[in-house]
Parts: sequence; C-alpha cells; structure tokens
Amino acid sequence: MNRTILIVICDFLLVSCCVLHGGHQQDDEDRGTPPQVRVDMATNQADSGRDLAAVMKLAWRTNKSAGDLLLSELEKSRASVSEREKTIAGLRATAANHRTTANQPATTVCRGPDQHRNLSRQVRASSTDATMSKEKLAAMEAELRKRAEEAARFNNGSRTSRRATRWF
Repeated sequence: MNRTILIVICDFLLVSCCVLHGGHQQDDEDRGTPPQVRVDMATNQADSGRDLAAVMKLAWRTNKSAGDLLLSELEKSRASVSEREKTIAGLRATAANHRTTANQPATTVCRGPDQHRNLSRQVRASSTDATMSKEKLAAMEAELRKRAEEAARFNNGSRTSRRATRWF
C-alpha cells in the first residue's frame, strides 16, 4: 500500500511540474529552438502478485508450524494420559490384591504374642496401604478426567482453527 501511495504522489508531482513547465515551452517555441525534454522515470513499483504470494506463503508456514506445535503437544498429552491409565490400572490391581488379602482368614495359627503383634501390624499396614492406594487412585482418576477434558477442548479448538485457516 505504501508503494502505491508513493507512486501516486510522485506521478502527481511529475504532472504538476510538467504543467508548470508547459508555460515556458511557448517561449521556447517562439524563439525557434525546440525544447529538449528528457524524462527518465524509474519506479520502484513491486509486482503485487509476488508480494501477495510471499505473504500467503509466510502465513501458511506460520500456521503450519503452529499446527505442528499443537499436534506435538497433543501427542505428549496423549502419552501422559496413557501412562496415567497404566498407573491407575496397576493401583487398582494392587488395591484388589490388598482387599482379597485383608478378607482372607489367617491360615496360620498364632504361636505367641509376638507373632500375633506382627500379624496385626501387617494387617494395619495392608489396610493403610489400601486406603492410600484408594486415595491415590481417586486423585489419578480426577487428573485423568481433567486431562481428557483438556484433550477434548484442544481437539475442538484445533478443528475450528483448521477451518479458519482453510479460508486463508
């Protein structure tokens, strides 16, 4: 746009100079000498087609790099979610194992107060581990739901941005 305006202004000034100089031309014709006018006009007019193509290529590259970045972030999020799902499955298996262990009756006969204390400590430790595993499981499930919602929002956002870039 700036080049176009500059060219229009230069053309206006050139025409104005020619009109103002035109009054002196009559004096030259009256004297019998032909006027010598040499006009070398060099314009810096750029090819607008090339400029437009260059701008479109730049916009395309920018959008493509942004899309690639978003896709890589999506892949990282998916990998993180799959890792957490595996961890949750492992914790569920551990919790199920603790539940079955806690529900089974003791198969050995207590042979004294020391063994009874050891077994009661083991039962308390197992129940504490099971409780902690349940809490960790609940926290990880909440985090997994949050990540899934973020991934869904990200997918919805990337679809709309792809639609928008198609118009350009």
